[in-house]
Amino acid sequence: MVKVDAFGERKYGPKDIFTDKKVVFLIEIMLKRWLSDLKINSEGRESLIKHTIESCKRSTQKSDHLEDSLIEHYEEQRVLQRMFEDLNGRGEMIYTYLKPHLRNGVRILDIGTGPGIIAKALHDKHFPVTAQDIGDFRLADLKTDELPFYITKDGEILPFNDSAFDLALLVTVLHHSKNPLQVLGEAKRLSHRVAILESVYGVTPRDIPPENLRMYKPFYAAYFNLGIEQQKKYSTFLDWFLNMLSFKNKAQVPCNYNSSTGWEKVFRQHGFEIEQRRIVGVDQKSTPEIHAFYMLKS
Repeated sequence: MVKVDAFGERKYGPKDIFTDKKVVFLIEIMLKRWLSDLKINSEGRESLIKHTIESCKRSTQKSDHLEDSLIEHYEEQRVLQRMFEDLNGRGEMIYTYLKPHLRNGVRILDIGTGPGIIAKALHDKHFPVTAQDIGDFRLADLKTDELPFYITKDGEILPFNDSAFDLALLVTVLHHSKNPLQVLGEAKRLSHRVAILESVYGVTPRDIPPENLRMYKPFYAAYFNLGIEQQKKYSTFLDWFLNMLSFKNKAQVPCNYNSSTGWEKVFRQHGFEIEQRRIVGVDQKSTPEIHAFYMLKS
């Protein structure tokens, strides 16, 4: 039986990936660039890529978990440590996307804050920020009295009054949510403006900034050789692999992906006006996904 995602579209699992040679070829290109960006030497890269492809082919036919030996191999090369270090620049990157839409004193709710990197970056720029997540990812230097942090249950209505904030953030949150439409509805209830960064597929070379195309030329050459469903398979693999690797098989990966036009349709159906749509491409070394930034108004 074909599985469907939260949008009623076909949902791919990890075992659907490795029977598609074109997708596997793109995965190999991605791994080479990703590991190079994380400063893993050529010998280490070759070993990790070979081990990853062979191990994932085996594990995905049996379960949705990575083999322990593969996780150990990555830890030996300090890949996860390097990846998390690279994530520290994410807050400043998101701020550049938000800056044209911010004014002094704007009250921000960071929904699904994860480790709080973005919330802290905005707090350090003197914006009143509240952070929320379903897991306690709080950084050691995020003190509750300085930056309010709320832990809620998955699917729970957030403990804030309607329109309590000026701006709600959903940074790569919706595709991680079991019910992304509910999360989007909560963001709309709490703020009339919602900023979203999401993984997308179904883009064309004309959508990608020219400098980003040049920076990731081999990756994009292989990516645009895929059909739209193959692009979705790649997104599925990347999210599953990076999260299972980072959280040692304890991640929630519902893979509720959408195309760029699909997200726009969802936003409009939920009463939003799209103030800005910007395909930014692969904007972070540690997570080589194609992202789009949306500023919404209800």
